[in-house]
Amino acid sequence: MKVLTAALSIPIFAGLLLGAEPATAQNQKACSVSSADGGPPAGCQDMWSTAVEMTVPHGAYVHVPNPGCMNDAASAIAQMHQAAITAAYPQLAVFAGPISQITGSAVNQYFLQHGGGDFGKLFSPYAKNGALCAPLVAIIPVNSQYIGYRLLATDAANNNELNGCADNGGECAISWSAFQTAPVVTAGQAMKTVNAIFMNWSGDRDRRAKMLVFFKMPSGDSPGTAL
Repeated sequence: MKVLTAALSIPIFAGLLLGAEPATAQNQKACSVSSADGGPPAGCQDMWSTAVEMTVPHGAYVHVPNPGCMNDAASAIAQMHQAAITAAYPQLAVFAGPISQITGSAVNQYFLQHGGGDFGKLFSPYAKNGALCAPLVAIIPVNSQYIGYRLLATDAANNNELNGCADNGGECAISWSAFQTAPVVTAGQAMKTVNAIFMNWSGDRDRRAKMLVFFKMPSGDSPGTAL
């Protein structure tokens, strides 16, 4: 799917860990996306936006650029989708937000009891090759149309101003960090997910990573925000 840039031609590219700040989310009409996040995308009138954001601690000192995370979260995503089919939880089918909002909910308890795994553990960041690897996972409604994304990152050295990240494994503008690939969309019978893995291989800078996901709802429908 395509990278969504701002309507005003701002070039923004369309990212739970111990010690990390909780992921935050925001569901809103895409035309309300703030300038700090690159502003509204072109054609925003019929779109919604949800965001997943977290602070990722620094990794270890590495001797090679872009050491890689060697993990695409596919196995955990597949496990979660299979459990969602069994759960047949109606609110999940219309929900939009980060996977972290499910942790501790009745949905997560059901998944724990029926082989779906613990979301907080399945999608926790981990160390690999000196990089700190953080899966960012958003859920969007099953009946929504996925449109595109933006991948962003920042740190204190960049005045906490979000900058774009490439979607092909290239480094983020803030350097020593990247999203491993473009977000991966998994459309299941009971839920739809969008996930990307952010890598921080700075030896001394904590980073804030953010993934915006844009989607359309059937006429008159709004995404759910509670489980």
